[in-house]
Amino acid sequence: MSNIKKIVFVLSFSFFSYSSSAFAPDGYAQIKENIMHRTDAYAVKMQKQIAFNYESGENGFPLDKKSALKWYLIAFNNGDSYSGYKYAVISKDIGNINDFLSFSEKSISQNNKNACFYLSNYYIDEYKKDLFLNKKYIYLARDTLSKCGGTDQE
Repeated sequence: MSNIKKIVFVLSFSFFSYSSSAFAPDGYAQIKENIMHRTDAYAVKMQKQIAFNYESGENGFPLDKKSALKWYLIAFNNGDSYSGYKYAVISKDIGNINDFLSFSEKSISQNNKNACFYLSNYYIDEYKKDLFLNKKYIYLARDTLSKCGGTDQE
């Protein structure tokens, strides 16, 4: 892409990101298609913004968790560990515990502290449901925190 095209693209994104219909699904399909297949840092930032817009229903986007998951997955696959954490959170919210656990671990492996503490809290909540039957969860919480340097135990 030539420098002029890059400048025009950046300026157009900056302008549209502040409008109420920033990446509204109907109006900016071409831009979204372009961003979807790019892996540079700027594109990943835009992928996360699109995901957030779908997740929150802001900036002219419908509230659509499935689309949010799609865009967070794209950003995660392009190296953004925070997007993996967000993918895990939404997966848990919609009841997909397997994806929640999987993406939490993947984000933790990329040193994402949010995923570490969120997963640890999940294990603690599971432990609290039945202290005797779910004893394994307290150990999972401890082990998860130790991966992120968040425990005093050796």
